[in-house]
Amino acid sequence: LRAAAALQGLKSVVASCRWKPNGCSAQARLPRSTVKPFLAKVGRTAFASREDTFLTSSSWSVKFQNALSKVFSLAGGSRPEPDWRADEVAGAMSEIREGKAGVLLADENDVFYNKAQVVNRDISIAVIKTFAKKRQEELDANAKHMKVRYAQWKKKSKGGAQEQNKQRADAEGAEAGEKAKPVREAPGLDILEAMAASGLRAMRYALEIPQVNKVYANDIDGKALDAMRKNIAHNGVEGKVEPTKSDARVLMLQNPLEYDVIDLDPYGAPVQLLDSAVQAVCDGGLLCVTATDMAVLCGNSNEACWLKYSSYPLRGKHCHEAALRILLHTIQSHAGRYKRYIVPVLSMSVDYYVRVFVRVFTSANVAKDSATRVSYAYLCNGCHSFNFQRVGEKKTTAGRKKGGVGVKYLPGIGPAVPKLCEHCGSRQKMGGPFWTEPIHDKAWVKDILRTMEQGGKKEFAIFDKCRGLMTLIDEELEDVPLSICLHDVMKILKCTPPPSADVRSAIANAGYRVSSTHDYPTGIKTDAPWEVFWDI
Repeated sequence: LRAAAALQGLKSVVASCRWKPNGCSAQARLPRSTVKPFLAKVGRTAFASREDTFLTSSSWSVKFQNALSKVFSLAGGSRPEPDWRADEVAGAMSEIREGKAGVLLADENDVFYNKAQVVNRDISIAVIKTFAKKRQEELDANAKHMKVRYAQWKKKSKGGAQEQNKQRADAEGAEAGEKAKPVREAPGLDILEAMAASGLRAMRYALEIPQVNKVYANDIDGKALDAMRKNIAHNGVEGKVEPTKSDARVLMLQNPLEYDVIDLDPYGAPVQLLDSAVQAVCDGGLLCVTATDMAVLCGNSNEACWLKYSSYPLRGKHCHEAALRILLHTIQSHAGRYKRYIVPVLSMSVDYYVRVFVRVFTSANVAKDSATRVSYAYLCNGCHSFNFQRVGEKKTTAGRKKGGVGVKYLPGIGPAVPKLCEHCGSRQKMGGPFWTEPIHDKAWVKDILRTMEQGGKKEFAIFDKCRGLMTLIDEELEDVPLSICLHDVMKILKCTPPPSADVRSAIANAGYRVSSTHDYPTGIKTDAPWEVFWDI
């Protein structure tokens, strides 16, 4: 009777196994009423996440299912199949699904898998889809432009009155340009994931981005390479994902201007990879960079930030956006050495890391403007007011030839602020350089948001959080560097903080722009002068 009762209990446990709704979770959900007595008998412990739920590790769950199979076979019955989100696989491995891809993880979990960066991967897919669309649009626009130019040349070559031919060529060429079709489709994207680990990101790129031609999943670890090969076969993407084992820096240096998209997602600082990455990405290509060493970027280790990023951080509530601007400055400094420049399309601070997406172009003339795009910052010790001073200036003058323009580059004029703060009389700290140009491209942000809404929850693992983050970024003032924390301001003034909506309304009614910020809940961005802000 006891054996029959135990067998019945085991059957109910197996039949009620469910995986948590979050596809990237590696824990099984088991009802309390059936699991508690069984766990007491076998001496296992579990953690109660809710009143009716126990959580057990996925590796033990696989062993548990194997043991149940033996029990049922000995009892002369068959084990009922539970509804798993992660199925039992050969070699005591479990599958974790994210988007359309799945990775196999062994019991020891020896290959790194970061569940916290699902937002990172989801948004990266949306950005690369938008990049593929933009690249096709640029190709179409270039084809129309070439058709107009050809029409003008053809009309002029026939002789006649030059002015009449020019007018006729302009009219007919414009009409032909409107009807022109793209001469060809943009070639497929070649993507390099420099540090792929399990290869999950690379396989999601291959499965979820239709314009992908080839994804090169690289890692220097031999165990990671073995895991990638298993996962590639498991997902059936042998023709699209190519695993490699190499030092990422050497691989990129050996393939200059080779990749349309390069994704750098290291553990810690990406600075050692940037010099080779800006050389390996093609002209107009997309460079995606993650930095997780937020303690360094936010000012806890000033000397380490200077050594790694050639910038001195300033601690404050704005430190996460400052981290983004330090990273952008560092990427630009590496690109400028090779007569290249960057155009940020999206920058975000999420959880414990920052992530930037920049396009890299080649132009010696534009690269010379690098000093005019970065600034030193002055931060008051008392009231935390901040001001910026450009490192360099660019002046244009009339050239010697008619219609010509002369360009002269000059050092920035300083100091931008007096030694003591004009608002509270405290001393000022100086940091930087920081990137002080826009960190987002609003047209890109809107297209990325539209891409995500079209895909919905079917294509993006954490759709709601990603859409909320992109909406906040869309509403940000992209040309105003750093944010102001209202709670910090009220602490300085020793007063009760009013509703943030009232403060924003007062600034807007004073005739200035104001917005919230995605990196801090009580932060605002405004172009109002500090005198106006303190009066409010």
